[in-house]
Amino acid sequence: IRALEGVFERIEKEYDSRTGLYKTFLLPSDDPAEYPLVTIDNVILWRGLQNLRDILLKKGKIKKVQLINQKIEKIHKGIHKYLVKEIEGKKIFLWSTDGKENFRLYNDPPGSLGTLCFYRFVDKDDPIFKNTIDYYYSSCYPYYFKDARINELACDHHPHTPSGLGLCGSILNPLLSNAALKWLQKANMDYGLLAESFDKDSGEAKTGVGFASGCGYLAYSLHYVLIKEGKE
Repeated sequence: IRALEGVFERIEKEYDSRTGLYKTFLLPSDDPAEYPLVTIDNVILWRGLQNLRDILLKKGKIKKVQLINQKIEKIHKGIHKYLVKEIEGKKIFLWSTDGKENFRLYNDPPGSLGTLCFYRFVDKDDPIFKNTIDYYYSSCYPYYFKDARINELACDHHPHTPSGLGLCGSILNPLLSNAALKWLQKANMDYGLLAESFDKDSGEAKTGVGFASGCGYLAYSLHYVLIKEGKE
């Protein structure tokens, strides 16, 4: 618990009181953030704070629980106020913002916006979530390949080849899970192991072979969707 409380104290240094959100220096891909308020990072923190709250509640630390509850509520409100915008006539989740007028439309595979449902920030019927997935997986988004055999997204790191980590996120996304499982069957990648990216038609690995952590993410995604959810 001391370690978790220490992490919480460090995170508080990145708190932006005007928006109720937390700033990020590095994106899930390890690239510097163009704008510091990032949707997926705040969603993961929102989820993590709920877990910390539950632990502290069991220990009877009521005052800290109340403080964390306030933080959880502010993050939720802040995301919907500052990280949702009407694009092409529909409200979607942005990738990031400076909390003012500047924002970015992007979907970083290691922290895919498709996992918002997995983290329980939204449910699969949430209209903003659905609009978000519809937008990024369409010709509106430059890293989507409409006529490809495998329609997973590419990204800044590999702009011409779909992402293996993005495929894992799509497996965890109830709106794309069935399609993503079919894409996976078409992608041999690194002799059956996950690669950082792969050819959008042949499924052959293009970058990042021997990707142990990526293979672990894929194994977890498959277990979660095919085994855990089936039992529940």
